[in-house]
Amino acid sequence: MPMVCRLARRQTGRMNCFIARPLLLLLLAALAAGAHTAPADSRLTNEQLFELALEAQSHRDYGQMLDHLHIAAQGGHRGAQELLGVVLLQGRQLFGAQVTRDACAARIWLARAAEQGSEVGRLHRDLLNRQRAEMRC
Repeated sequence: MPMVCRLARRQTGRMNCFIARPLLLLLLAALAAGAHTAPADSRLTNEQLFELALEAQSHRDYGQMLDHLHIAAQGGHRGAQELLGVVLLQGRQLFGAQVTRDACAARIWLARAAEQGSEVGRLHRDLLNRQRAEMRC
């Protein structure tokens, strides 16, 4: 006899196992569904997301790295904006097939970092702005 049935029978003396099993399955399904509805990083700070991006980079999980960098950069984290710009500038050359080179997006993130006082962002932004007109966004 399943544990739920024994426990229910002890407490009430009459609870049917056929009722207890579906209730238990419904409860487990509801708990499992609730656990996956909220994103894991909804309560993380931009600094924590940036650290997770660096950790993902060290494990060569570049897709996860990009996800964390985008969220942290959108939140205004200067380091994430710098790194995201550099990653998008390099693309597959350094970061594999998961990262597509996008000089236009790189310019945007590097400009945002430069606006916050980033020397790295400023240097890269200026370099990108010197490109020939046909290569610009």
